[in-house]
Amino acid sequence: MLSDSISGPTKLTVRWEQSTTGEMPFNLVSLREDLSKMSKTTDDSYTELYRRQEELETSAMESARQKFATEAESIARKQSALSKKTIQAWMWEWYSKLLPDLTDQIETLEAQEQEVQARFQANYERRTYLTHTLESVILTVRTNSGEEV
Repeated sequence: MLSDSISGPTKLTVRWEQSTTGEMPFNLVSLREDLSKMSKTTDDSYTELYRRQEELETSAMESARQKFATEAESIARKQSALSKKTIQAWMWEWYSKLLPDLTDQIETLEAQEQEVQARFQANYERRTYLTHTLESVILTVRTNSGEEV
């Protein structure tokens, strides 16, 4: 048994059985790489936590993509062109065909989100202006009518 520690907010001890080839399992190698990419900050603001969450999710997706690619290559090497496809090979083929469409959809949604944010900002500025204008008018009316302000 081998063990290794990964430092972070809490100490996590990872134990694994060494494979017969002497290599670490893919998942542990991937985990080490992902955690080493994570920035080490003590800032716990909402934006920093959100950024780290996005970083972690992106890293997890990249690890899964690498694993799919590795397994598909392994399957392709083991099987002849005429042999039956396995579910892993089908999944990789499906993923490869679906990726461009999903990328287009994500770009469209991001563009729509930016439009909504721009409209929200414009509405916020207009509302702020109108609120201040209304308060000025009310103050002027009260002052001219002799009310105590």
